[in-house]
Amino acid sequence: MSRTPLSEALNRLATEGFLTTTANKGFFARVLEANTLFDLYELRAFLEQAAARLACQRASDEEIAALRDFLLEQDDSEEISAGEMLKLDEEFHLRLVGLSQNEELLKTVRSNSERIRFARGIDL
Repeated sequence: MSRTPLSEALNRLATEGFLTTTANKGFFARVLEANTLFDLYELRAFLEQAAARLACQRASDEEIAALRDFLLEQDDSEEISAGEMLKLDEEFHLRLVGLSQNEELLKTVRSNSERIRFARGIDL
């Protein structure tokens, strides 16, 4: 593999906040700081409030019923692992935002979720 695709991938991860870079030293895993994590959760709450408002205006009764059914299925499930709970929780939030019918909002929430997924796993 040539260095160009690897370099582009690392630069993209740095741009998206997954890595940090230092000139002439390389790429490093980002430091998980409480303030950054708080900001990401605050952003998520803000985005989901906007998505919920749009969903109320745009989602059909059938789409809302499908989200309700998804939630009810989780109530009926047997004991699940923390990892599975995290996955289902993230799926719920993405489904809710999807009801807004705003693809850019959904992309932004996905990106936010990816950035905090590691910390959420630790939190559980």
